[in-house]
This record gives sequence, structure tokens and C-alpha cells, in this order.
Amino acid sequence: TEADVPGWIMARAKEEHGVEFEVSAAQALGAAIGTSLGVLSQEVAKLADFIDERKIITLADVDAAGTKLPSQDRWGWFDLVADRKFEQAGQGLPVLLSQGDSGVSLVIGLATQFLRLGIALEKGPSGLEAVLPHHQTWLAKRVGSQARKWSLLQVDHALEGLLDVDRLLKASPHTDEHFLESWLLGLRVYAEAA
Repeated sequence: TEADVPGWIMARAKEEHGVEFEVSAAQALGAAIGTSLGVLSQEVAKLADFIDERKIITLADVDAAGTKLPSQDRWGWFDLVADRKFEQAGQGLPVLLSQGDSGVSLVIGLATQFLRLGIALEKGPSGLEAVLPHHQTWLAKRVGSQARKWSLLQVDHALEGLLDVDRLLKASPHTDEHFLESWLLGLRVYAEAA
């Protein structure tokens, strides 16, 4: 699935080429290529050769190797929201939508992110790691640190808001950006008030 792609890239690079992929580089490559594993495998091999003697592939390497990177990748955007960087997330939203992401797909991704935050709050990073699919276990540490910025009540509020946004996206003539931006602003106000 799309959510497995960054983890798959990092595992493939390590297992087949003995190199590490920075998370941001794996996310950007995944956002640029998608879920085509054959193409991703070729890109990982190309990047492993590109870095020569070094053992870590960075975002700059992915860009320098000629991969057309999106201006805003969806995983980085989910991290902005989870890190409570609401202003930056608001600025990135129209970019994501202009690159072809839909409001519904972003709501699904956000809901998944907030469910992970809730599990990390209740069970800690190790509890989250235990329930994540194989290619997503690398997320446990990152989501665990993001979870410390939230309360369970705030996570519940965010998920309830996403349910409303999902309903509105499917039933209203307004734009996807309108509903997601309203949700982000409401989340920001709620989080800052708490």
C-alpha cells in the first residue's frame, strides 16, 4: 500500500545494497514514484550507485539523481499536522491537492495518523510498533515522539472532526481544500486552547 512504500524503500536499500535511506528521502521517493515496486527497485539501485562510497541516501541525493520530487509529499504533510505545525500544514494543503491528492485520500491518511497517535498515547511506542504492519514499524519511534504533543481528548476531537470532513466531502459542492482547511484551523484553535 502507499503507507508501506517508505518502509519498503528503506528495507530494500539496506537488504540489497547495504545502504541506509533517510526517512525524508524514502518518503519523497515514494511520493514521486508511487507503489510501482519494479520502478522503485530500479530507483533504489540507481541511488545506491549514485552515492558511491557513502552509506546514507539523503533527500538531496534523491533530488540530485534527477528524480522529480513533489513540492509537498503527503507523508511529510501528515508529519506537519502530527507535529502541530498547523501554519506549515495549511500552506502545504493546496500544494498537495494541486499535485493530485484528493480530500478523501488525505482524510484517510490523517485518520490513520491520528489512530497511530492514539495507540502511542495509550500503549507507548513499543505498543504501536507491535500493531503496525511490517513495513511501517519504523514509524513507531517518530509517532511516539509526536504523541507527546497530544492528549487522548485532542486525538478524539481530531478524529471526530475528520469523520465530519469525510461526510462533507462526499455530500457538499464545496472544495476539498475548504473542508480540510476548516478542519485544520479548528484543530489548531482547539489544540492551542488546551
